[in-house]
Amino acid sequence: MNLFTKNHFSFFLFVCVCFCLLNPFSVANHTIKESSISDVHSFEKVKITGDVSDIECENDSLENYCYCFAIPVQDFSEKHGRSKESSVCKLVNDLLRMNISVYYSLSNFSSDVVTTASNKSFYHTFSKGTVLIPFIGNQSKDVLLSIIISDYAGNHELSMITPIEIYMILDSFSISVLPLNHSQIGLYFGHYISHMSLNYYLESIINSGFLDFQIITDETFVQKVNNSNINVLIWPGGNTGLSKIEYAKTLVKEENFDRLERFIDNGGGYIGSCYGASVISSGIFVPFSKVLSKIKMIPSFGFLSLIPSSFFALGYGGHNTVSFKNNSHPIFFGVPNQTTTFHASSPIFSWVQNENDVLASLTDFDIAWYNPMIQGVNSKFLDAYFQSCLGMPIWLSKTYGKGKIIAFGDHPEFILNAVNNKILHNAVYFTTSKTKSDLCFLEHYSLSFVSHLFSNSNRTFSSLASSLSEYVENVNHLSDDIQKNCKIIDQLQTTMYRLSLGLFLEHKISSDTRGLLENPFYDSFERWIYKFKNAFEKFEKVLVTTNLSKHGDIEYYFENLNETLSWLLHETNHIIKLEKELSSESSIFHSYLLVDTLRTRKRSQELENLLKSTYAKLIRLWPETLCLSKTLWYEYEQDCFLEELQNNKEVDSSFFALTKKKDEYSGNILYVNRSFIGGNGSITSPFHSIQDALDVAKTNDTIRVHPGFYTEKLLIETSICLEGVDKKTTIIDGQKTPQHTVFVTADHVTITGFTIQNSSIKRYSCGICVYSSYNTISGNVFTQNFVGYGMGQAASYNRISNNEFYNNSYMGAAVDSPLQKNNHYMNNLFYDNPYYGLFILNSKTLVEDNRFFDDGITIASDGQPLQIMFENNTINNLPLLCFQNQSFITLNDAEMGSLILANCSSSKITGYRFCDTDTSVFLINCENISINKCSFDRTLNGIISCFSKNITIAENDFQNINDTSISYQFSSQGTIQHNSISQNRVGLYSFDCFQNQILNNTIKNNDVGVSLWSQKNSHNPGQNNIENNLFMNNNQHAYATGKNHWINNYFDDWIGLNNHFLKTIPYFISGKLGKNIDYQPEDKRFCKK
Repeated sequence: MNLFTKNHFSFFLFVCVCFCLLNPFSVANHTIKESSISDVHSFEKVKITGDVSDIECENDSLENYCYCFAIPVQDFSEKHGRSKESSVCKLVNDLLRMNISVYYSLSNFSSDVVTTASNKSFYHTFSKGTVLIPFIGNQSKDVLLSIIISDYAGNHELSMITPIEIYMILDSFSISVLPLNHSQIGLYFGHYISHMSLNYYLESIINSGFLDFQIITDETFVQKVNNSNINVLIWPGGNTGLSKIEYAKTLVKEENFDRLERFIDNGGGYIGSCYGASVISSGIFVPFSKVLSKIKMIPSFGFLSLIPSSFFALGYGGHNTVSFKNNSHPIFFGVPNQTTTFHASSPIFSWVQNENDVLASLTDFDIAWYNPMIQGVNSKFLDAYFQSCLGMPIWLSKTYGKGKIIAFGDHPEFILNAVNNKILHNAVYFTTSKTKSDLCFLEHYSLSFVSHLFSNSNRTFSSLASSLSEYVENVNHLSDDIQKNCKIIDQLQTTMYRLSLGLFLEHKISSDTRGLLENPFYDSFERWIYKFKNAFEKFEKVLVTTNLSKHGDIEYYFENLNETLSWLLHETNHIIKLEKELSSESSIFHSYLLVDTLRTRKRSQELENLLKSTYAKLIRLWPETLCLSKTLWYEYEQDCFLEELQNNKEVDSSFFALTKKKDEYSGNILYVNRSFIGGNGSITSPFHSIQDALDVAKTNDTIRVHPGFYTEKLLIETSICLEGVDKKTTIIDGQKTPQHTVFVTADHVTITGFTIQNSSIKRYSCGICVYSSYNTISGNVFTQNFVGYGMGQAASYNRISNNEFYNNSYMGAAVDSPLQKNNHYMNNLFYDNPYYGLFILNSKTLVEDNRFFDDGITIASDGQPLQIMFENNTINNLPLLCFQNQSFITLNDAEMGSLILANCSSSKITGYRFCDTDTSVFLINCENISINKCSFDRTLNGIISCFSKNITIAENDFQNINDTSISYQFSSQGTIQHNSISQNRVGLYSFDCFQNQILNNTIKNNDVGVSLWSQKNSHNPGQNNIENNLFMNNNQHAYATGKNHWINNYFDDWIGLNNHFLKTIPYFISGKLGKNIDYQPEDKRFCKK
């Protein structure tokens, strides 16, 4: 967003000078004075004196002056509250990256204001935490500020943000503020860090414009954790127990801890969740804690004691209610007095040396029924134990040396609602902020001048959007025309050529005689790329649904379109970064007219060398041309020298050809044979181990492996082809030791012809784990691993084909991160994986021509439209059917092994038998669906309904379900009646559902009969009706939180069954005490079976 560069400042200065001649305005002094950390004080208004402009306002009053922009705290109850907050963060981060000062107000204040959309003034009161952006008197930066503000305040066609309301302050005053700083974030991903916690932090910071971040491992900790590299370290959640000696050793990395302490002491910020909160405490035991608070860095314990405190792991999983104690703290600006967080055996603080360090305490919790740590424990003991924990500190904050620390004992990052998202943003801003200051707004411009800037910026953007719209229309038309003419694909290729930034800039130069550098176009171009992406996805769906993707004329292009589009998006960022680096190296690119001299040519050659050395690792720059001024173009293609190009010169279309798929590896062939020792990799003297070959292999080499039993852990860091001679006899065995058996970090790697087996069950180890993109995993066997094939957080564009997955203890293969996009699973065989065959988080994935036996597919939904595409998959030789965006579907005779309905309505499924698969029926965003008279046997899950409404499940038979027979998640107003649910792990599971009717079901011989779980702060906690059901021989009949209505159910362990005098005693449902009670349980003879 708003990736402006230094060479734009000449344009802003030029605009300012022009307007100075037309609209005189006074320039006064802008002062900031620091003060000590103290209570926030109110300010006094300063009366404005100065020259009166002859320009009159709408109300015929004298001209007003604008001193500052103000963005109020967002109201999360509004429809777009969270997205507006995200837009505010993106704006703040854009400004900070441009070295424009931004502040949080530390008190409430009032002022005369106008909005950016109107010049009519009114009086408005702002709360503390308001974002303040004052003018500073530097005309270039003030104009740039106004243009960026107008971008976020407007609602443009190509905009990817939600517009926000921005006020202009018309009064001069003094106020206490917190100066914000550009955040350079380090995310720690050490040995025991939870990848889920890390992913949630990544989602929060990336979606809110914190773009300067890096991952820090144990190996790079000392190198990267320093105050010149980052200014805040985030330590996510992980393992907080000390039961493992290995874990204790991990904590004792004294050089890492010493570096962390010095980093914070010198002014670095620290944010820790769960595990990260325990690290900066004094440890588990109070006596040792008090010693550690005096003596830092005792090696045998591994706790820093930066906040003198003791913790213990509160052993349960579920939701916490956290109440804020110190509401004046900056991390609570703009949020209510409490929030809901996630708890997973997280630390709670039993002793804190300084009460002022406590930010929030635990005031309530909802415990998950499935937590193994509390199963079988006496309920009275648990109640007493948990009640004793209420009121204990769970969030802490402290200043240590020059640095600031925030410790979240639980996981606010796991529940990214508007409140928690805001708290995380505030935590980053607070820990990276400067010393509190008193800010005086004295610098001002005439209101008419600022309004003129807004108008001019909007006109520039409208002109830009118009020049791009024709390209977008070309792509949109393709979706309509593709069914009529296959050759239309050529038009798409032409459009892709025109996507290059170089041609775009050339077009702007030829159409704008004022010069390129006067247009802040980069951000707009990036937005247009994303709009093209949306049109492309629509086009792609048409190709797939009409089966044209396999047409001979277009198959080649279609296979490469996804890759090309990703390349465009990725390299756009590189080209902008490059332009910034080059422009900062020389002033010649700021010149309006370039003088062709030997000196400038010599300097240009130096810049070319800089370009090559800086980007030597890039496979290619896109496009090969980069325009740096009106007459000078920078060309970088192999060893070409800098040359001048005329604006009307045609650019070779081969520059922008679609990237071809890498079919061959053109390097050397290295050989490996287990029976040889001391070889050099030749065919007559092969290497003894595969890793020996990997250590010397270069890009595009092939490693050919002779059959044998290789007990190795492989790390592939180079683009190579690893090829086994026979997949049945060429075996890579992980020996059940920790870490992945094959770990791929390089792009463009092919692995084929192996059996990959025996990865460890620890730390979710995989047979092959890919942390990169554009790889091919084909023709392999995965067996006896914890996970057969897995991927890192952002691994994309990988092809997994013709593989065999069986007997992997947790799952065959997985797509488990929202950042994993455009992966392709094709023609694989899955069977006998005990838990999941293929597990997919809802992200853009193509699954086609796969076969499943006693196995299947499970989807994890986030409520968004289904992005996964299914084609020609079978389960037990029956088709997997997937319907999207359809109504009035009737299925009563079609053969199917599993069913997926996405965004469907008014449909019926009747009379099917589902067995031996993962999830039989999956519903997402559906309405008015009925499933009747079906049987479900020996499956992992029977029916899963997510984010759906009015789902009827009636007269079905569920038995031998390994996980959950019926699972309702965020679904409402459904009916579950007259079903037989027996011999399953969980009969009926509900999460955050309401107004569902559960009637006349027989629920017996299950581990858990019914589990109804609601979030504490849910809008509708529970309110389900459970009536006339039969509960018999379940290990636990029912568990519920929220408030549900239980009426006339039969429970075979009710105390009133065998004693007439006790029939007036109600039946109490386990869970939230007093919330779920059947006041009139049925006697067996009256229960409807």
